[in-house]
Amino acid sequence: VYTWGNRLVTPRRLIISRNTKKKGSAPLKFHRVERLHVVAVAAGMVHSTALTSDGALFFWTSSDPDLKCQQ
Repeated sequence: VYTWGNRLVTPRRLIISRNTKKKGSAPLKFHRVERLHVVAVAAGMVHSTALTSDGALFFWTSSDPDLKCQQ
């Protein structure tokens, strides 16, 4: 799974890349020790989710405190 964005705000609970300081439109790889079989991905303006074949749900979002609707 890859993710991208401006990466100006580091996620609080989940590090989705080894280099979150990198800026630009190039995608970053989602790093995990074990391989996951992702069966569905959904994304919104400030969040993304990935569902695995064993039912695990991964969710990452902006930690911007100024969001009108906190995720």
